[in-house]
Amino acid sequence: MIETYEIHATLQVVSLISLLLGSYSARKHKTRLHHMFQYTALVLSTLAVSIMIYESRGLPTLHGKLGFSVYLFITVTALSGRLFLKRTPLLGRKIRRNEHRAIGILAVSLLFLMILYGLFTFVL
Repeated sequence: MIETYEIHATLQVVSLISLLLGSYSARKHKTRLHHMFQYTALVLSTLAVSIMIYESRGLPTLHGKLGFSVYLFITVTALSGRLFLKRTPLLGRKIRRNEHRAIGILAVSLLFLMILYGLFTFVL
């Protein structure tokens, strides 16, 4: 029978692949595909995090705490794409494409590092 952490890991890896495909489609100026892949990744990450928080009854480990922080960062990154359209009260201006790109690269890198950390901590 499949364990809960295996479902969590599979969802996170598929989420990472979806984020990478979304980044590639943004580079090719296909915004519809970009949005589809990014929001699919966000839904998959939400499912993965929710499953593990429910199963472990909170965030007892360092991996859980860091992973939840990375999840929040991915969520903020996905929502920062909306800031192209309107001025933000915090910045007083629209967000620039290069700023969104840098935040996105950081989010994908952090998710990749969390997958590696979970792999080395719990599997190997």
